[in-house]
Amino acid sequence: MKLVKEFVKFTAKELGLKSLPKSIKFEGDEYAAEHLTFGTYQPSIDEVVVVKGSRHPVDVLRTLAHELVHHKQREDGDKVLNGNTGSDIENEANAVAGILMRKFREVHPSIFTEIFNVGPWGFHTNMESKMEQILTVAKTGIPQKIDEQYIDGYNAKLLVTVMHKLSPENKQKFVNESIDKMIAVAYKMVTH
Repeated sequence: MKLVKEFVKFTAKELGLKSLPKSIKFEGDEYAAEHLTFGTYQPSIDEVVVVKGSRHPVDVLRTLAHELVHHKQREDGDKVLNGNTGSDIENEANAVAGILMRKFREVHPSIFTEIFNVGPWGFHTNMESKMEQILTVAKTGIPQKIDEQYIDGYNAKLLVTVMHKLSPENKQKFVNESIDKMIAVAYKMVTH
């Protein structure tokens, strides 16, 4: 939590925020499965929600930066925060969040090694990447090749649903399987 507070302070200064959002909340993987996103900024209630779940902490911070950029956009008078992929608002938030992460790494160079040694949020980065790819397919419906196998939106949504019902230990075993095996296991779970 100390790292998050330091990052929020750093990001607020870098962005020149007049104020922080009224609420910054962290949610689990269930939020990502339900909303098909890792973060949201809700200007009507001035709230940022970021999925912490089983993601790498640096990725969580990047999402937090992205949502704080949306807060800054609202402060600057953007009336419509269009979160559609490819929109100017979304592209700016993606680009600025990446820049903020690089700048934060410059003032906190041990961010990656400290986090990897402590391992506070779970999975090996390869597993997290695979889970993120599956979530992206579930969200977009666009088939994607993951681990040399294609997965469509329907099966990706099935996997996301099943993953959130597993214990952390079983989730780790599940994600280590091939996509085909994951789908087969998921079908068995929902049909029995």
